[in-house]
This record gives sequence, C-alpha cells and structure tokens, in this order.
Amino acid sequence: MAFHVQQNEDIRGHVERVRREGYTILPQAIEASHLADIQAAFGHAFDSPDGPGGPGFGGQLSAPPLETYAAAMATIDHPTILSVVASLIGRDTTLCQAPSFFRKLPGTESHIGWHNDFRWMVDVPYPRQNAWVQVNVLLNNVADDQGPMKVMPGKHLSDGPCPTDLPVEDERGVPFTGRAGDVMINNMEIWHCNGHNRSEKPREMFVLGYKHAWMRTWNDERPASAEVAEALEGPVKRQLCGIGAWNRTNEDWAIEVEGASLW
Repeated sequence: MAFHVQQNEDIRGHVERVRREGYTILPQAIEASHLADIQAAFGHAFDSPDGPGGPGFGGQLSAPPLETYAAAMATIDHPTILSVVASLIGRDTTLCQAPSFFRKLPGTESHIGWHNDFRWMVDVPYPRQNAWVQVNVLLNNVADDQGPMKVMPGKHLSDGPCPTDLPVEDERGVPFTGRAGDVMINNMEIWHCNGHNRSEKPREMFVLGYKHAWMRTWNDERPASAEVAEALEGPVKRQLCGIGAWNRTNEDWAIEVEGASLW
C-alpha cells in the first residue's frame, strides 16, 4: 500500500518553514512508547558490552545495518515526519545512510564548526537545487549548555559555502534545545555546527537522513542489508531502504505526493 503524504495545515507549515528558514521543529513528534524503544536501543548501542559503541563511547555512532534495532526501523516511515520529508524531496524519497546515534559527553568541546554538508560539490552552483534532508530526534532533554546542534536560519539559500572561520558562539546560531521526543527537520545545506557541552549531562540524539533515489548514499552505506530490505513488509519501507530501480517513473513509487520541492 502506498504512503499518502498528509496534507494539513500543520504539515504545510513545517514544509514552508524548511523552504524558507532551512529547518523546522516538531515538538513531541515521537510518541512516548516509541521514544522509549529508541532510547532502549540507544542505551544498548552505547552502554552494553556487546553494543556497537561500547560503554563510555562518546560521539557519533552509525549503527548499520538498520535492522540492528527495530525501533530505528519503525521510525523511518513515521507518518508526520515522512509527510514533511517527502513534501520536500518527492515520490522517490529514500534513506541516504544507515541511522546514527549521537552522544555528546559532558565537558566536551564542539567537534565540528560551522559548515554546510555539501561544500565539496565544487561544480554545483549555489543555492543548491537539491539537497538531503536530515531528521534529528532528541533522546533526552537538552538545554543551551549541553552542546546542542545549532543552525543559521535561511543560510541554505546562500550564494556560496559556509565560511570555515565562524566562531561556534556566533550569535546568529539557533540551538536545537527541547524535550526528549522533539524533532528537528533540516535541509542539510543549512549552515550548522554543534556547541560546547559545558554541562554535567550528555546530549543524546537519533538521526535519519533522506535523499532522492538517484543520489548515492553516504559512503555507499546500505540503510539495511539487501536481504532484510527485500523481506520488509510494505513497499514504503522497501523503497526507503533502496529496493527497486532508482529511475522509475512517478506512478511506480510507493510514496504519493504532489508538488514536492525544497524551494
């Protein structure tokens, strides 16, 4: 069964904000029981001896394959999130990489300054007509002093790359703070960074990325193994995991949306 993008005032508002500002916030978009499942998977990944990260690991942890954690698989076609994402990308929306868990430990400095993700595409003019869309889920409550991700509104429309010498504390940066279960969706060409964690608490986040089917995945990662992706129930999850030809015509996609555009 195809996924029909929700067309209501809230969804349209989020889509227009991403087009205009480069990002939007969906407060409490992840339901409590679903959030608890993601948090449990996160805890296993970082704190269990057999987890991919291992006890005490801090930083970004990609957790391929996607089927490692059922909670991650259950999030990729979340109705509200996918409605916003597909309205920006289109019918051929797919995942751009395996999901990532991110933990910024207390007392750590910013690990990356201001940047736009595709500055290496030197022959593609600005502003970029196509970009990836990132979904960031807070897994714990995050305050200003916990080194939150920061974005500069509207900078996805810049006519050149992000300068590399901007201070992390640049007053134009808007921090992604809030409660566990809040979600930020952003155009990955928006200028962004993460701050210094001056607190005694970690910052914990779950990240998904989406793209057009014809774009390569990051580092050629598969969101899920081919065997698992082929066996998934429903055409939407299979499409999101890269099953099927990338050059299908519109009527052959599992997502139905009209007038999708980043701009």
